[in-house]
Amino acid sequence: MGICGVKAKKENTAIQQNRGDRNARPDQSMTCPKCQQIFPPTTSSLNFNTHVQGCSGLSNLPNSTQENLQIRSASRTNLAPSLSGKRTEEEKPASQDLFYWKKIDDTHGENAWQKVPQSSTLKNIPKKISLEDVRNLNYHDKLRWFRSQIDKLRIPWTQGSDKLTISKDHILFESILKLKSCLLHKELKIEFEGELLNDAGGLLREWINLNIRELFKPETGIFRKSDADEITYSFKPFVSDEEFEMDKVRHAAKVIGKAIFERIPINAYLDKTIIKHILGHIITLDDIDSIDKPVAQSLRYILDHDIEQDAMIEEYFVITHYQDKTEKVVELKEGGSSILLTNENKREYVELKVQWIGYLSVKSQVDAFLEELGTVIPLKNFSVFDTRELEMIINGVPFIDVDDLSLIHI
Repeated sequence: MGICGVKAKKENTAIQQNRGDRNARPDQSMTCPKCQQIFPPTTSSLNFNTHVQGCSGLSNLPNSTQENLQIRSASRTNLAPSLSGKRTEEEKPASQDLFYWKKIDDTHGENAWQKVPQSSTLKNIPKKISLEDVRNLNYHDKLRWFRSQIDKLRIPWTQGSDKLTISKDHILFESILKLKSCLLHKELKIEFEGELLNDAGGLLREWINLNIRELFKPETGIFRKSDADEITYSFKPFVSDEEFEMDKVRHAAKVIGKAIFERIPINAYLDKTIIKHILGHIITLDDIDSIDKPVAQSLRYILDHDIEQDAMIEEYFVITHYQDKTEKVVELKEGGSSILLTNENKREYVELKVQWIGYLSVKSQVDAFLEELGTVIPLKNFSVFDTRELEMIINGVPFIDVDDLSLIHI
């Protein structure tokens, strides 16, 4: 047996010694055989194996790089490698600070990413802390608190796992039916029919990505691509209330909830109205920009101009839409079909239309989605974040900082 084989055998033996068998006590902790980091009993074998496989033997590195939120940065002076290809003590950075990337609006109102110091205000998160106090923490500490709440829900791998055997040819249909019998706080093992692979975490990630791809296809019928500058997805209005259509919405909530639970970023961006519904925030006109920018612009025009002097505007308190190829008229308020839009009532008109676009037209989907998501992660736990922070938790960061990555690799 070669040196690599011996090393692999030793590592596997060490992993097995730390994990124990299926009869191990649920309160048994695990230790990384490379860096000796101790993991609590609530750690899933997926997260433990992911750490071991990517561990460089340095115990002070982040446990997970899936969200790309914890990125090491350092002074870029004296970073040139020596002739031997290894950095000498003099060439190593004098100081290293933790940063994370934050999504912001730049001076032109467009999205940009900014590197923010990851300074922790709390050494340890108190066991008893109010949601309001958590909201006042910086993002790093809020994220620590959020993960600690998830760990309280996690059922240790020593208590068994649920298994899904799925055909990739019918992945969405079979996943919807079979996932109903699974407890998403337990470890979820995936097996694809016809593939002889054991799930050590990679198959779960693939299963989530395949489900997300199917769920957000136009032909699936529950999401639509937003008419805005950024590519985001909102609920498709007037989806049938038939049970299977709502099952697809509930399944989307389960898959997204499980992805957040296991720190797996998804590659589809929810529009700001869905993010705000998860947070429990009020939908505003600015949020309509992420669904339909032309409509948002027309509503702003109404607010900013004397519409009684504009002969082109003759609106009533109604919404006209098409459902099943049939034109339907919905009153924004009782008697709306006979209420003419004026300068006096235009603010009420805009508010009612924002409420209709952002919630009432997709009420069935929003309610079903939130109810199901709350069974995986209590919605109150999301409420400590703002919209940008929740986007980062769901989607991660869409790039890799090569300069910073080089600082933790030889």
